[in-house]
Amino acid sequence: MDLSKEAAAIEKAWRGRKIKHLDSVPQLGSARYPLLRIREIARRSLTARSAVEINFLEDMAVFLTSCQYVPDPELHGSADRWQTAEQFEALKKGDCEEFSLWSWKKLLVLGYDARLTLGRFKGGGHVWVTLFIEGAAHIYEGTQGLGYSVEPTTTSVQRAQDYEPHCSIDARLQFYRHV
Repeated sequence: MDLSKEAAAIEKAWRGRKIKHLDSVPQLGSARYPLLRIREIARRSLTARSAVEINFLEDMAVFLTSCQYVPDPELHGSADRWQTAEQFEALKKGDCEEFSLWSWKKLLVLGYDARLTLGRFKGGGHVWVTLFIEGAAHIYEGTQGLGYSVEPTTTSVQRAQDYEPHCSIDARLQFYRHV
């Protein structure tokens, strides 16, 4: 397969297919929360007021670097608990779900075509944001690839071999399947 066909195949996989009947897919891949619960957290996050004003991507980086990456068992005493974007703003602590949910909300406010994406990173469950810029998919990683240095980065999916998307959710709260 030549490089242009390979690149097109990668982009198509990252776009995913809409899931028409979400109740028939209670859980996908690394998603430990049922997708209906994730949709509700996403809805609440998107509609809640934000205390952090963001006008540029740089503003997002300033806020995210002021936050602390803390795994759920340490922060909440449970294996996996998702905070809304509003709760994350108040605590300024969380793990990949919180960093990504907050980033997704802010990228949508800035006018980007973005999806909250659930999948695997280097074999472990992970959440990040997929941006679509001029038709190409990019990863917006609020936790910088689980290095826990929360300097956000954007990477083309062409160079993102360690990421494996399972499902994503868009601004209309529509889920897409990637596997």
